[in-house]
Amino acid sequence: MKQVLLLGPADNVVVAIADLRAGQQLDDAGLSVRLPEPVPLGHKLARLPIAAGTRIVKISSAAAHEAP
Repeated sequence: MKQVLLLGPADNVVVAIADLRAGQQLDDAGLSVRLPEPVPLGHKLARLPIAAGTRIVKISSAAAHEAP
């Protein structure tokens, strides 16, 4: 079952399309990780480590900056 959605090919985040629970193994959209904490529906998850000051890209456009 699909758990996250990649909205654009250049995105560095995916969006949870269901409530995800702590400890859940996530293997979807090229992401393979055991979640350390719950992730509510609609929240973003990084596809890879994002350094401070790096743009967060969602729908292939900058959505925000990671806080320093």
